[in-house]
Amino acid sequence: GNPARRTSVLALYMYDTAFRGAPKYPLANAISTFMVAFSFLLIIITKLVEKRFGGREE
Repeated sequence: GNPARRTSVLALYMYDTAFRGAPKYPLANAISTFMVAFSFLLIIITKLVEKRFGGREE
């Protein structure tokens, strides 16, 4: 992200950490693992809210 990478997103930061400059693969791996776990958590929360409040409309 620009300007001066102040608006960078987590996925871009992970890529830069892994492949630009001195690679830091363990840190990039930890970031990607966090992103996947957070995504699954959001999916579970969405499904629970949908189940609780979203029922079928007949």
